[in-house]
Amino acid sequence: MTVSIDWSTYVISVPSGDLTHIQSVPTIIKEMDIDWFRLQLKDIEDSEEGMVFPNTHSHNTEVSLGGLTYARVVEILDPYTITFQDGQYAVNLVGANSNIGDKVNVNQVSVRSNNSAGMISSPEIQYSSFQNRVTIDVDNGRAGTVYPVGTPTDPVNNLSDALFIAEYRGFQELFLLSDIVIPSGYTISEYNIKSDNFAMVTVESGVIQVNTDYEKVSLYGEMGGFWNVLTDCWVYDITRFSGWMRGGSFSKIALSEYTAFGGDFGGLNYFDDLVAMYPGIPAEIIMNTDTQISMTDCSENVTIKSATSGCILNCTLTGGSLNIDSSCTGGDITITGVGDVTNNSTLDINIDGLVRGEENQYASYNNSITIDVINGTNSSIYPYGTTHSPCKTLLNISEITRDRGFKTVRVIGDLNFQYIPSGVLDTYTFIGDGHDSSIFTINDVWFSNCIFKNAKLTGTLTSGSYIEAFLCELDDLYNVSIDAYECTLEGVISLAQVHNSNFYSCVDGVPGSLAPTIVLNTCTDLGIWRYSGGVALSGIITPNTNISVNFSSGRLKVDASNTEGSIVVRGIGSLEGITGGTTINDTGLIDNASIWNNDVRTLTSAGAGGATAQEVWEYGTRSLNRAVSVSGIPAVNTVQVSGEYVRKEDLQGEAGSLTPAAIWSYASRTLTDQSAERIVAISGILNLMAPLLIGTVTGAGTAEEVYTYGGRTVKVYATEEGNVTNVTFS
Repeated sequence: MTVSIDWSTYVISVPSGDLTHIQSVPTIIKEMDIDWFRLQLKDIEDSEEGMVFPNTHSHNTEVSLGGLTYARVVEILDPYTITFQDGQYAVNLVGANSNIGDKVNVNQVSVRSNNSAGMISSPEIQYSSFQNRVTIDVDNGRAGTVYPVGTPTDPVNNLSDALFIAEYRGFQELFLLSDIVIPSGYTISEYNIKSDNFAMVTVESGVIQVNTDYEKVSLYGEMGGFWNVLTDCWVYDITRFSGWMRGGSFSKIALSEYTAFGGDFGGLNYFDDLVAMYPGIPAEIIMNTDTQISMTDCSENVTIKSATSGCILNCTLTGGSLNIDSSCTGGDITITGVGDVTNNSTLDINIDGLVRGEENQYASYNNSITIDVINGTNSSIYPYGTTHSPCKTLLNISEITRDRGFKTVRVIGDLNFQYIPSGVLDTYTFIGDGHDSSIFTINDVWFSNCIFKNAKLTGTLTSGSYIEAFLCELDDLYNVSIDAYECTLEGVISLAQVHNSNFYSCVDGVPGSLAPTIVLNTCTDLGIWRYSGGVALSGIITPNTNISVNFSSGRLKVDASNTEGSIVVRGIGSLEGITGGTTINDTGLIDNASIWNNDVRTLTSAGAGGATAQEVWEYGTRSLNRAVSVSGIPAVNTVQVSGEYVRKEDLQGEAGSLTPAAIWSYASRTLTDQSAERIVAISGILNLMAPLLIGTVTGAGTAEEVYTYGGRTVKVYATEEGNVTNVTFS
């Protein structure tokens, strides 16, 4: 049915089927191009029947003024009227200004006129509205080639019309809003077929395509041609491919033979930065006669099949793996980069430039496992567990150890040990970020020969556990046998007898007069070596328990709960408390206060109950308060710092500017006699070591012997030779 005229009534009838359907829901909308309608009327006027009747319309074509093309004008002349086939739909009038709206016979059809006083029609505007491409929507577009068909707002629905529009307007891009089939016999060379949503493109056998680009589409079918480019595509299954594939993913690609196009171009292939379509399933590339492949940045699992003599494969792996299938019987294969190769063929493959992926993975772990229970990933699959990608759980650690053998664990933040079967964590080393950053909490877990470093340890171990701790804070740690090195002790450390326990160069971490407590329980051998600070020993209840405590400077506290065994304490420190039966040997404990706590000491010979002269003179931090009395010389009284030099007569108590007391306290001055016979530092006197300043008993030193001891030459002469009788200190 076509446009017709009833000459008896001059009614022009327009069938709805001749109109372009552009919308179905919620209202049916159709479109009529006025220029098309005008041409239909001209055909009727030119007919034998219509020639005798008046003209149906007048027509003013497009007019160019000032670089703009103004739209055509169509006027329906009297006595003609127009009737659109009745129905519930609307008609949009496009393409020209007209008076059709005034000539319509009213029925259910709504006619929409788009007249405009300044309507402009130009190739430039039409061209820009296409956005430099033809838009195809097989499902919702419409057929035709007249503008605006093929624009984004009015897509064309078939490839034939799309190619016509593209060729007519000079476009090279076909933009897909739906899936499409490219039929056999079509030529799509030099076109860019693109979508934004990976529309499916099925290419039938016999399509001619050279230098055809596909971008963000899903591909099936037989490609044919050469120099074709696939960019960020999903390639499911294609054959006879020759060209480039950049980015995207693929499942199976069969290549074109090299000789398919006269040996000039076919069979050359370049693959870059691809991934397999399906996780865990290798992607396949099937080679052909004399095909050549250059593959770069391969990070996935790819299988190469059907390589024969004359084929060439150069592949650079970036963490991926390449499988050479048993169907490969010839060719030159070179693999470089970082990754893994499985060769199931009999070919000799060149892998001189390959770093095995397994080797690289081992290196990236830095010989240890990294765990972060807050920000890590619950996986033991590489790269998880490496420094840059920590794992999350102790189970992850166990699995990585099983696969790679690492037993050193670097812990970011805190770590809670619980619900771990015996033996799972044997001989591990756990390294924290420091006392304040890493707290290791142990909840009834069994450890055998485990090492902990740079962390705070707290909690309860299962019976039979033995650990070592380095640079750790030990706070409320129970049921443990331990060797601790340079650790800080706080709270209670409750020992068990699995292994002798020792604390080497450890310190007290409890401020004030309190001290950390070590409870021995069943432990029978404990050593505390080079310890600084306070420590309390409690619960010594096992017979024959042996304890050694060596202080650098410390304080040992005991109590009545200690009923068995013995303690040997040495070094510089003090002892507090009374045991309930444990014996203490403190003969090697040096307590300075035992000598210096009394204000007055009398120097006697050794064995007479007091400190010897040597003991006094060796204690360099003491100074003389009441120094010497020599027969005939007044006693030295209060020590004062004074004068530069002193005469011999001054030392004898004769009149002068200085008293002997002034001399004895001024260690940096120099003594000389009146005639300047000798000069000697007063410190030479004060540092005398050995003489015994006692009375006239046998073997005692005279005043002269005392002051000349050690090579000294300054002599103090009395009016009458006498002996030093006593020295008073404070």
